[in-house]
Amino acid sequence: ANGTGSVLIDVNLGDLLVNSDIVSGTGHITLKAAQGISLAAGVDVSTSTAGTVSLDAEGADLTMDGGATLTATNSSARLNAAGTVTLGNVVATNVSVVADSGAIVNAAGSTKNVTATNLRLQADDAIGAAERHLSTSVATLTALSTGTTTAGIYLSEDSAVTVDTVTVTVTEFSSTATTSTVNDADQSDLVAGNNGNIVLVAGGSVTLNGGVTEAS
Repeated sequence: ANGTGSVLIDVNLGDLLVNSDIVSGTGHITLKAAQGISLAAGVDVSTSTAGTVSLDAEGADLTMDGGATLTATNSSARLNAAGTVTLGNVVATNVSVVADSGAIVNAAGSTKNVTATNLRLQADDAIGAAERHLSTSVATLTALSTGTTTAGIYLSEDSAVTVDTVTVTVTEFSSTATTSTVNDADQSDLVAGNNGNIVLVAGGSVTLNGGVTEAS
């Protein structure tokens, strides 16, 4: 889409398979599917400034190939799946990743799962894995793993990081060319339920600030 033009792809039955770039200058990009969403190797989904990116796999998994990139320059991105979210490379100022009934996974071949200022991770199962951490380059983060089937939080951060409260808001573009706001509310701390481990490996200093989330 040119300039401020926005993009909506809404699959009412089945999966959304993205094999080519989806680009807007500064408009919103909204991708929805009744089942799953897959982003193939080399795919670039991108916008900037006022435009936000929202991906919602309403009935299954959201899977990025390790060579796929999602970019919201100086803006916000939200990735949500009913199942598991597999992260390729996500770049934005504010990033929220929500796996309603699954895990958040580091895609094979990815360069950096999330590059952002603020990162909010929420999963019913594990976030990363002991043998394959999520890779991040962020300033502030929070993560919540309920641990229903698999448990734990495993993160490797490039440099200094602060664990603090993060909220992320994106704008969804509709079929009537109107917009609505989706807000992932304040979440704080690193919280792993069901006897899950918490592992944060950082290449710089770590600051732990108290927040609003209570341990499960």
